[in-house]
Amino acid sequence: MIEALYKRRLVLLVLITLLAFALRFYRLDAAGLSEDETHKIDAVAAYQVGDYTANAEHPMLMKALSAVCVITVERLDLPISPETALRLPNVIFGSLTCIILYLFFTELFSFRIGILTSLIWAINPHAILINRVAKEDTLLVFFLWLGYYLARRAKKATESESFSKIAFWGGSGASFGLMLASKYFPHYFGLNFLYYHLVGPNKWNNPIKGKHLLLFFITMPVVFLIASPAILMPGTISYMAQYSRTLTVTHHGYWMMGELYQNDAAIPLTGLPIYFYLLALAIKTQLPLLIAFIIGAIEVFRKRTDEPYFFLRFMLLVWLIPYSIFGAKWLRYILAFMPQVCATMAIGLSVTYDALKLWWEKNPQFNINTRLAFTSIVSILFLLVPTINIAITAPFYSLYLNALGKNKIGYYFPHDEFYDLGLREAVKYVAEVAEPKAIIANEAESVIIYYSKRFNRPDLRSQMMSNKDFKFSDEATTYVLLQDGRRYFENKQYFDLLENNYIPIKEIKVMGATAVKIYKVTKNLPSKPIKSDILVIQ
Repeated sequence: MIEALYKRRLVLLVLITLLAFALRFYRLDAAGLSEDETHKIDAVAAYQVGDYTANAEHPMLMKALSAVCVITVERLDLPISPETALRLPNVIFGSLTCIILYLFFTELFSFRIGILTSLIWAINPHAILINRVAKEDTLLVFFLWLGYYLARRAKKATESESFSKIAFWGGSGASFGLMLASKYFPHYFGLNFLYYHLVGPNKWNNPIKGKHLLLFFITMPVVFLIASPAILMPGTISYMAQYSRTLTVTHHGYWMMGELYQNDAAIPLTGLPIYFYLLALAIKTQLPLLIAFIIGAIEVFRKRTDEPYFFLRFMLLVWLIPYSIFGAKWLRYILAFMPQVCATMAIGLSVTYDALKLWWEKNPQFNINTRLAFTSIVSILFLLVPTINIAITAPFYSLYLNALGKNKIGYYFPHDEFYDLGLREAVKYVAEVAEPKAIIANEAESVIIYYSKRFNRPDLRSQMMSNKDFKFSDEATTYVLLQDGRRYFENKQYFDLLENNYIPIKEIKVMGATAVKIYKVTKNLPSKPIKSDILVIQ
């Protein structure tokens, strides 16, 4: 009987993980590479010739995994696009995070909370959209929560289970080492120890023995160095010193809701509004699950003395408050917040179910069929409808908005929502119509260079409008690519000039929103078409 129960649970977890993979993998190359992703492509090329210092501000693990996929596709001549190959590792690990969250929250609460958290992660818009791009946050979250899970198992292992305790502490240290090899966010593993310190001694939370602590802190850096040895190379150290002082930043600003804000990590409580992440959560979460989150949050903060609820409350607050105050904000950072959010939603659903069950018990006039019908309706509303909502936005999950967003697609966070979506198509258009040695004025130079070569126009010249010495050429024709998400203080004058006085020759639209506008400038004057030619990306 128990074996059959575990088999059913395993099948359910596998199905949820496959759902997560299907949503993330579907038309993975529908969007062209972003500027960040072309840097990863450059890193893959550098790795192939033995240069491991490329894209040095980030650790090696994600780039190494992407390199394996890209090189395998190239050598086997597989019918897979470079975009898909580059992003595939994140799709896989983003899907497998369903299993990690199931294990952790089943351990923390119950099977019901664990499986619901796993399912909500599978269909969560924020998780899907970030798991579909080649950025380090996906691996960070996977190994972070694996580290949390193994540390908790180590804490709960008894002293008589010495082998298990050693294995779990060693595994936790290795997981946090891989987390650091994914992204340089060391504060996350510190939160693990801070939490157990705040909980205080109880029947299972005893002080860590010295040998276990030593094992953890030896395993973590060793695994980190194995997975990301480039950190020791002089070129990496030199570049990171410049990067940490923002010497590599060539532009400033973040366009949000029609206004240009400062986005500076060095200056907290300035620039982007402190409600940046709460707004993203409110307008980019399916409404039934947003309601479940509110119900769950009330329950999490109501049960102040229960240790599992304290964990969730602690992790919600220590993420939301610092990141809201932090000067620099990017939508992809929210991925590390989503496991807590998904678990809170799961608690909201569980509390709702328990309330319904109690109501049925107090009203015996409702027969079993009525109860089953009502349960089915609630399940459809809170789980099936959100799944359908996100599925119908595929493959452009980043542009998803619920009813609170009022269908203002690409208005709230255009940089993160478009993430250079449409730029590939814009370069393709220019490559087809541009004169020899034409100039492309833009703000994502590596993308322009990559796709110009791919579309057999290496003669096209890229110029960044945010460069202080940029000006329109008197000799060569210039095609200007304007993206709301790349509107900065340094290039705002060109946006204002073109948008207020001229009509673009081409617009690239996605889901009704303009991703890229193309202007043609000859001898300092843009052309004046009667109306824009529009390309819609399906």
